[in-house]
Amino acid sequence: MRSEGGYLMLEMLISLAVLLMIAAFLLPHSIIVIQDRKNIRLAQAAHIFLREQIVSYQFDAHPPASALQNIKGTQYTAMWNEVGDAYSVCAIWKDTRNKQQSKCCYVAK
Repeated sequence: MRSEGGYLMLEMLISLAVLLMIAAFLLPHSIIVIQDRKNIRLAQAAHIFLREQIVSYQFDAHPPASALQNIKGTQYTAMWNEVGDAYSVCAIWKDTRNKQQSKCCYVAK
């Protein structure tokens, strides 16, 4: 029997179930996208941190052994190594999945 509103209760329950299934499918994917966006921001902050370390080296003329900096709750470590006629400086940090990441640059002596 049809109600006066035009929809049966069963039709409303089926449409609600379909909407809940779509939401259950999209929620994990949106969380992954949000984490990836935050990881991109962390990598950009690491790049800026590396550039600051390189500029500091260019003014001081000697590289530090290592440097630590906390940027918005993330600990970044700069490690300097001598590689032939250049120095490599690497920034090391942990991303949103608690996985260690690194980014390196090379600087002439």
